[in-house]
Amino acid sequence: MTLIEIPFANLTLSDTSKRMYDKRFREWNVFKNVNSDEKDRHPKQRSESPAETIETCSSPAFSSSTPGGQSCATPASSCAWSEDQNRDKDKQLVHTRLPNPQNLSNFKAQIRALAESPPPFIAPDSRTRTLDIITLSLRDYYDWQIRNVPDGISPDDFLGQGTTDASQQYWSSIKNAIYLIKLSASSAQSDATQRPDLRAWPALSEAGRDAAAAMTSQPFDFLRNLFATLSPANVRARPELRTILLQFLASEANNNFSPTHPIARICTELNNDEDCQEISRRALQCMVDLFSRLGQRRFVSFKLLDSLATLLRRNGEFDAAMVIVTELFKACRQEFGPYAEQTRAVQNELAHFYMVVDDGDQALQHCMAVIRRPPPEGLANDPKIAFHQDGIAAHTMEDVAEIHEKRGDLDQAIVWLERAADVALRVWGPQAVATGHIIDKLTTLKKEYASNMLKSARDWEAIIER
Repeated sequence: MTLIEIPFANLTLSDTSKRMYDKRFREWNVFKNVNSDEKDRHPKQRSESPAETIETCSSPAFSSSTPGGQSCATPASSCAWSEDQNRDKDKQLVHTRLPNPQNLSNFKAQIRALAESPPPFIAPDSRTRTLDIITLSLRDYYDWQIRNVPDGISPDDFLGQGTTDASQQYWSSIKNAIYLIKLSASSAQSDATQRPDLRAWPALSEAGRDAAAAMTSQPFDFLRNLFATLSPANVRARPELRTILLQFLASEANNNFSPTHPIARICTELNNDEDCQEISRRALQCMVDLFSRLGQRRFVSFKLLDSLATLLRRNGEFDAAMVIVTELFKACRQEFGPYAEQTRAVQNELAHFYMVVDDGDQALQHCMAVIRRPPPEGLANDPKIAFHQDGIAAHTMEDVAEIHEKRGDLDQAIVWLERAADVALRVWGPQAVATGHIIDKLTTLKKEYASNMLKSARDWEAIIER
């Protein structure tokens, strides 16, 4: 089965020996399958610029121009660093294996200052100067990973079919916070105490504690989210937040790996891309190309294509994104089945596409398919049996409530928000940002809808204020 009829670019990978990759990872201060005594015997080294030609992952399926009309085409020479430049850059980055509390303290202070400042004017995209360095780092890193998949373990399992708790917790906090910031920026809410972003800033500040664990425990999930979640299009409501997050991630990568490690270099170079939309798209496309060698049915490829479709939608490239997500949904149903987590996650994203164009009927149809599961006979009236009870279901129930609210059906909106809140409390707990936001929406509707719901609203508020 061909997953998607889109001419993804081919990335030529040199047939480098395993010895070369082992040497490079010693330079990155990364050790696999060695004990602590052996690790201590490896000297730390500085890396010089690779001698081979940098190959970018360009794709004929996508043009080199941004929606705003500014070109982001990158000449190959614009990203080439000399050995002297690399050494000079490394001297500016202090490497330590010990935790750096000052980094976290500075990061929290920056988040507090950002929360209290007004959004700045958003300048147009600039030409990118960093794409070659990022794609080369991705190529080296994942080629080494793929070549070293242990015998008897599938590439999917080794590279990240699932996600670690640390990675999931970190990116969940970042995604939810960014969503609330965007929601607050577009809201006409006059009451400052009800701004959605009031829950976002503390969550962002606390998420810093999980950054190092996220990048060291799940490199595939970390880099996929780095490009998709922290794309300029996703943080355009507060673009300076992206700078703060990337600076902190770069410092954490320097501390936990080394300044020449691919993750450290990618975080640093993303912070230098001057918010060019093309960088994140091409970097994510590069990952798609790299993992396509495993076969297009691989779980990692499905997750990457889902992220790429979401990124394109946020960029305003709706038609190209719709092609990907529609074909991906068909492939997921065939590969994993209609009730699998992978299929439901993609179908929830497809519902978002229809919500964007105000096609409530199509959006609702897809949402209900994501939420419902075949109930055991005789138990169809129990919502805990009839509906999935996971994070995907909670978010989708929130979407269903939004569709009904837009239609003016506040009764149904409240019903679905109560269901979403119930699932969220059990899946994420009362202190989670996503749980608090769902209950905020629920209590706001109850207070505005009718006086006889005030007590119910207060009861819900009490749950998350304990």
